[in-house]
Amino acid sequence: MPRVNSFAPLVASVVPRMVGLLRQNAVRSMVLLSLMLFAPGLARSEDMPLDVLARRIEEFRRDHGNAPGFTDFFQMTSRPGGGSLVARKDRSAAWRLLQEAQQPEIKKADLLALFEATRDAILDLYMECSLEEREYPEDKSPIVQHSSSLFATDAGKVLLRTTGQLPGDKASTVRTRGYDGAVVRTCIAEGATTAGQVTAFESRAMFYEIETNVLFGAMLLDAPATIGSELRHADMKLFLSLPGATVFERQEVVRGTSCVVLSDAAAVIYLDPARNYAVVELAAFSFPDDAPPWIHGRHELSDFADCGNGIWLPRRMHRRRFKKPDRDPMLVGEDIAIVTDLRVNQGIPGTAFSDIIPRGTVVLDGVQNVTYVEGENGSIQSTLDSFSPLRRHTSGHSSFLRSPFFIMSNLIVFALTVFVLAWRFRISRSRASCLGSRSKGGP
Repeated sequence: MPRVNSFAPLVASVVPRMVGLLRQNAVRSMVLLSLMLFAPGLARSEDMPLDVLARRIEEFRRDHGNAPGFTDFFQMTSRPGGGSLVARKDRSAAWRLLQEAQQPEIKKADLLALFEATRDAILDLYMECSLEEREYPEDKSPIVQHSSSLFATDAGKVLLRTTGQLPGDKASTVRTRGYDGAVVRTCIAEGATTAGQVTAFESRAMFYEIETNVLFGAMLLDAPATIGSELRHADMKLFLSLPGATVFERQEVVRGTSCVVLSDAAAVIYLDPARNYAVVELAAFSFPDDAPPWIHGRHELSDFADCGNGIWLPRRMHRRRFKKPDRDPMLVGEDIAIVTDLRVNQGIPGTAFSDIIPRGTVVLDGVQNVTYVEGENGSIQSTLDSFSPLRRHTSGHSSFLRSPFFIMSNLIVFALTVFVLAWRFRISRSRASCLGSRSKGGP
């Protein structure tokens, strides 16, 4: 009771003031009170039933002459404050309703056949490319790197050469790797130091760079066979095999070009009908339950080259990456690749895939387990000083360098070298003594 009585003066002074404020502006007070009581129910309306969605899709066709497009659908099913009107359990069924309503100018099966024919028409490919990479750390200056690359492929053989300067390096590093159908040869030149390596073939993934390779951007890669991965954003066949992949009837304009829209609800791909349905843009989205959708990656392709046989390949690829903190999505990095030389089905000499290591370069051959100098038969080098750039820029071969066989073979070579040098030194000493005795005794 004493504690309650201690609040009595405070209550007596506050309550009359509150009553006075309410009397001064009764209307505003009632509005605020109503919002406090009913706003939670008004802010989130009821989920949209599937039959209502189906009716809205039909009404859209009646009003516009075609089914809703990708953008139309998400505007139709989005809440004003963000999130989807369709319950999570009904979203797959809602996407099927949209998919079944489409009557596109090119069917999904025809588009698949077209991309397969285009990919099969590329017998060989040669390209040179310059790349600018930009990273945008928060509260820091942008980090910019420049590099260049050369890529070639023909009948399963493949070649990649990259030239660039890593942070902290004083000189540019040129890395060349070629697979000639038998082994993989690698040459790394850093300043005046050159090192070579021969290894067994494992995968073509090491030859394909997502930032610079036009087959990645054009989605003409046979991902499982080429890089051993189900990378759908690089393989149109894999993307179209998704049950949710939908070709939309309603086209959208991208950078002044009317494009056919293809989507699986997570990624949107824009195809140019005037260029044999070549990919001109790919956007990847995230769809939070309680916020509007936001883009976390965009890949724009432009400056297309007509390579014949219905093959259109981009000569400029601009890839941007975003992240979404508490505010709007922000750009965190971008790559701009410019193709300076592009040749398709013009033939590539077979020696381009095997003539990788220059004559006179020390080579670590992991296939034959020997060390030699390229172009010098029978020469063996036991020192590994020349392999410092190779050890720095390659991985997976340190176990071979530490293997007992490699260590013992180098010790044996070293012992034989010492023995031969000692034997030759002893013979030279004996010959010198014989000549000295003859000069003293005379004939």
